[in-house]
Amino acid sequence: ADATVIYAPGMTPLTRVAGRGELRGNSFTFDARRGMVGSVALSRGEVSIPVIAPKGRPAYYRFSASGDAGEMVRVLAQEPLAVLKDSGLQASQFSGKASVEAELMRPNLNVAPQESYEYSGTATFSGLGVDGLFGDASLTSGEGELELFTESMSVTGNATVGATPVQIDWRQRFYGDGEKTKIKMSGVADSATGDFLGVPSRQFAQGKI
Repeated sequence: ADATVIYAPGMTPLTRVAGRGELRGNSFTFDARRGMVGSVALSRGEVSIPVIAPKGRPAYYRFSASGDAGEMVRVLAQEPLAVLKDSGLQASQFSGKASVEAELMRPNLNVAPQESYEYSGTATFSGLGVDGLFGDASLTSGEGELELFTESMSVTGNATVGATPVQIDWRQRFYGDGEKTKIKMSGVADSATGDFLGVPSRQFAQGKI
Protein backbone atom coordinates (compact mmCIF):
# COMPACT_ATOMS: atom_id res chain seq x y z
CA ALA A 1 0.00 0.00 0.00
CA ASP A 2 1.05 3.61 -0.64
CA ALA A 3 3.80 2.60 -3.06
CA THR A 4 5.48 4.96 -5.54
CA VAL A 5 5.85 3.93 -9.19
CA ILE A 6 8.42 5.70 -11.38
CA TYR A 7 7.34 5.06 -14.96
CA ALA A 8 9.61 7.66 -16.58
CA PRO A 9 12.47 9.39 -14.70
CA GLY A 10 11.79 13.12 -14.59
CA MET A 11 8.00 12.82 -14.80
CA THR A 12 5.64 13.08 -11.84
CA PRO A 13 5.55 9.54 -10.40
CA LEU A 14 2.47 7.58 -9.42
CA THR A 15 2.04 7.85 -5.65
CA ARG A 16 -0.17 6.30 -2.97
CA VAL A 17 -0.40 3.24 -5.20
CA ALA A 18 -2.08 0.11 -3.88
CA GLY A 19 -2.76 -3.06 -5.84
CA ARG A 20 -1.69 -6.59 -6.55
CA GLY A 21 1.48 -7.81 -8.23
CA GLU A 22 2.26 -11.21 -9.70
CA LEU A 23 5.66 -12.64 -10.59
CA ARG A 24 5.25 -15.57 -12.95
CA GLY A 25 8.42 -17.13 -14.29
CA ASN A 26 10.30 -14.42 -16.16
CA SER A 27 7.42 -11.93 -16.27
CA PHE A 28 5.80 -9.48 -13.87
CA THR A 29 2.45 -7.69 -13.78
CA PHE A 30 0.99 -5.23 -11.30
CA ASP A 31 -2.63 -4.05 -11.24
CA ALA A 32 -3.29 -0.90 -9.26
CA ARG A 33 -6.65 -0.44 -7.60
CA ARG A 34 -5.86 3.13 -6.59
CA GLY A 35 -3.17 5.75 -6.91
CA MET A 36 -2.43 9.38 -7.70
CA VAL A 37 -0.53 11.20 -10.41
CA GLY A 38 0.04 14.65 -9.02
CA SER A 39 -3.36 15.69 -7.64
CA VAL A 40 -5.33 13.47 -10.05
CA ALA A 41 -6.72 10.12 -8.90
CA LEU A 42 -6.18 7.03 -11.03
CA SER A 43 -9.20 4.91 -11.91
CA ARG A 44 -6.98 2.14 -13.29
CA GLY A 45 -3.27 1.38 -13.44
CA GLU A 46 -1.13 -1.46 -14.76
CA VAL A 47 2.55 -2.31 -15.06
CA SER A 48 3.43 -5.16 -17.41
CA ILE A 49 6.95 -6.53 -17.93
CA PRO A 50 6.53 -9.58 -20.19
CA VAL A 51 10.27 -10.43 -20.11
CA ILE A 52 12.31 -9.46 -17.03
CA ALA A 53 15.67 -10.87 -18.15
CA PRO A 54 17.67 -9.98 -20.05
CA LYS A 55 17.22 -6.34 -19.06
CA GLY A 56 16.25 -3.85 -21.70
CA ARG A 57 13.12 -5.59 -22.95
CA PRO A 58 9.90 -3.52 -23.15
CA ALA A 59 8.04 -2.53 -19.99
CA TYR A 60 4.50 -1.18 -20.33
CA TYR A 61 2.80 1.34 -18.05
CA ARG A 62 -0.93 1.91 -18.55
CA PHE A 63 -3.30 4.13 -16.64
CA SER A 64 -6.69 5.80 -16.72
CA ALA A 65 -7.50 8.97 -14.80
CA SER A 66 -10.09 11.72 -14.60
CA GLY A 67 -9.67 15.15 -13.07
CA ASP A 68 -8.23 18.61 -13.57
CA ALA A 69 -7.16 19.20 -17.17
CA GLY A 70 -4.42 21.65 -16.19
CA GLU A 71 -2.79 19.12 -13.87
CA MET A 72 -2.93 16.42 -16.54
CA VAL A 73 -1.39 18.72 -19.13
CA ARG A 74 1.33 19.61 -16.61
CA VAL A 75 2.29 15.94 -16.32
CA LEU A 76 2.09 15.31 -20.07
CA ALA A 77 4.24 18.39 -20.70
CA GLN A 78 7.17 16.89 -18.78
CA GLU A 79 10.04 15.19 -20.58
CA PRO A 80 10.15 12.80 -22.32
CA LEU A 81 6.54 13.29 -23.49
CA ALA A 82 6.75 17.11 -23.62
CA VAL A 83 3.44 17.50 -25.46
CA LEU A 84 3.63 21.32 -25.35
CA LYS A 85 7.19 21.59 -26.61
CA ASP A 86 7.48 24.16 -29.43
CA SER A 87 3.78 25.07 -29.09
CA GLY A 88 4.34 28.32 -27.20
CA LEU A 89 1.81 27.20 -24.56
CA GLN A 90 2.26 26.46 -20.85
CA ALA A 91 0.35 23.96 -18.72
CA SER A 92 -0.71 26.81 -16.39
CA GLN A 93 -2.88 28.21 -19.21
CA PHE A 94 -5.18 25.15 -19.18
CA SER A 95 -8.23 24.54 -16.99
CA GLY A 96 -11.31 22.32 -17.06
CA LYS A 97 -11.96 18.60 -16.70
CA ALA A 98 -10.43 15.69 -18.62
CA SER A 99 -10.47 11.89 -18.71
CA VAL A 100 -7.32 10.19 -19.99
CA GLU A 101 -6.27 6.69 -20.99
CA ALA A 102 -2.57 6.34 -21.78
CA GLU A 103 0.15 3.77 -22.35
CA LEU A 104 3.89 4.35 -22.12
CA MET A 105 6.45 1.79 -23.25
CA ARG A 106 10.14 2.03 -22.48
CA PRO A 107 13.03 -0.43 -22.10
CA ASN A 108 13.20 -2.02 -18.65
CA LEU A 109 16.32 -0.10 -17.61
CA ASN A 110 17.06 2.36 -14.81
CA VAL A 111 17.89 4.96 -17.46
CA ALA A 112 16.59 4.61 -21.02
CA PRO A 113 17.34 6.99 -23.90
CA GLN A 114 14.48 9.33 -24.72
CA GLU A 115 14.24 8.09 -28.29
CA SER A 116 13.45 4.58 -27.01
CA TYR A 117 10.13 5.68 -25.46
CA GLU A 118 6.85 4.99 -27.22
CA TYR A 119 3.49 6.23 -26.03
CA SER A 120 -0.13 6.55 -27.03
CA GLY A 121 -3.26 7.86 -25.42
CA THR A 122 -6.71 9.32 -25.78
CA ALA A 123 -8.50 11.95 -23.75
CA THR A 124 -11.86 13.66 -23.65
CA PHE A 125 -12.25 17.10 -22.14
CA SER A 126 -15.08 19.37 -21.03
CA GLY A 127 -15.26 22.94 -19.82
CA LEU A 128 -11.75 23.40 -21.19
CA GLY A 129 -10.20 26.82 -20.95
CA VAL A 130 -6.91 28.05 -22.44
CA ASP A 131 -5.92 31.50 -21.20
CA GLY A 132 -4.18 33.75 -23.70
CA LEU A 133 -4.41 31.32 -26.60
CA PHE A 134 -4.02 34.23 -29.03
CA GLY A 135 -2.56 37.25 -27.26
CA ASP A 136 -5.26 38.42 -24.84
CA ALA A 137 -7.88 36.15 -26.43
CA SER A 138 -8.78 33.08 -24.38
CA LEU A 139 -10.58 29.88 -25.26
CA THR A 140 -13.47 28.77 -23.03
CA SER A 141 -16.13 26.03 -22.82
CA GLY A 142 -14.03 23.56 -24.81
CA GLU A 143 -15.43 20.08 -25.48
CA GLY A 144 -13.62 17.48 -27.56
CA GLU A 145 -11.01 14.77 -27.87
CA LEU A 146 -7.24 14.41 -27.86
CA GLU A 147 -5.18 11.67 -29.50
CA LEU A 148 -1.55 11.21 -28.49
CA PHE A 149 1.12 9.29 -30.38
CA THR A 150 4.89 9.03 -30.10
CA GLU A 151 5.40 11.39 -33.05
CA SER A 152 2.40 13.71 -32.78
CA MET A 153 -0.76 14.87 -31.04
CA SER A 154 -4.12 16.05 -32.34
CA VAL A 155 -6.94 17.91 -30.59
CA THR A 156 -10.37 18.38 -32.14
CA GLY A 157 -13.51 19.86 -30.64
CA ASN A 158 -15.74 22.85 -30.12
CA ALA A 159 -15.17 25.88 -27.93
CA THR A 160 -15.80 29.60 -27.59
CA VAL A 161 -13.35 32.42 -28.27
CA GLY A 162 -14.72 35.67 -26.94
CA ALA A 163 -18.42 35.27 -27.65
CA THR A 164 -17.93 33.27 -30.84
CA PRO A 165 -18.44 29.49 -31.07
CA VAL A 166 -15.60 27.87 -33.01
CA GLN A 167 -14.44 24.47 -34.17
CA ILE A 168 -10.84 23.62 -33.29
CA ASP A 169 -8.30 21.44 -35.06
CA TRP A 170 -4.88 21.48 -33.36
CA ARG A 171 -2.06 19.38 -34.80
CA GLN A 172 1.25 19.13 -32.97
CA ARG A 173 4.38 17.38 -34.24
CA PHE A 174 7.10 16.49 -31.76
CA TYR A 175 9.96 15.73 -34.14
CA GLY A 176 11.38 16.87 -37.47
CA ASP A 177 12.09 20.24 -39.00
CA GLY A 178 9.73 23.02 -39.95
CA GLU A 179 6.50 24.18 -38.36
CA LYS A 180 5.39 21.86 -35.56
CA THR A 181 2.23 23.61 -34.34
CA LYS A 182 -0.87 24.12 -36.48
CA ILE A 183 -4.03 25.44 -34.82
CA LYS A 184 -7.04 25.92 -37.07
CA MET A 185 -10.26 27.53 -35.86
CA SER A 186 -13.40 27.97 -37.90
CA GLY A 187 -16.64 29.71 -37.02
CA VAL A 188 -18.87 32.69 -37.73
CA ALA A 189 -17.30 35.86 -36.35
CA ASP A 190 -18.37 39.49 -36.21
CA SER A 191 -16.49 42.77 -35.84
CA ALA A 192 -16.57 42.49 -32.04
CA THR A 193 -14.77 39.16 -32.29
CA GLY A 194 -12.16 40.77 -34.50
CA ASP A 195 -11.66 43.48 -31.89
CA PHE A 196 -11.30 40.78 -29.21
CA LEU A 197 -8.66 38.97 -31.24
CA GLY A 198 -6.86 42.20 -32.12
CA VAL A 199 -7.78 41.93 -35.82
CA PRO A 200 -9.00 45.29 -37.27
CA SER A 201 -11.86 43.70 -39.23
CA ARG A 202 -14.01 46.85 -39.05
CA GLN A 203 -11.68 48.40 -41.62
CA PHE A 204 -12.66 45.75 -44.14
CA ALA A 205 -16.14 44.43 -43.33
CA GLN A 206 -19.21 44.94 -41.16
CA GLY A 207 -21.55 42.30 -39.75
CA LYS A 208 -20.80 38.59 -39.58
CA ILE A 209 -17.80 37.10 -41.35
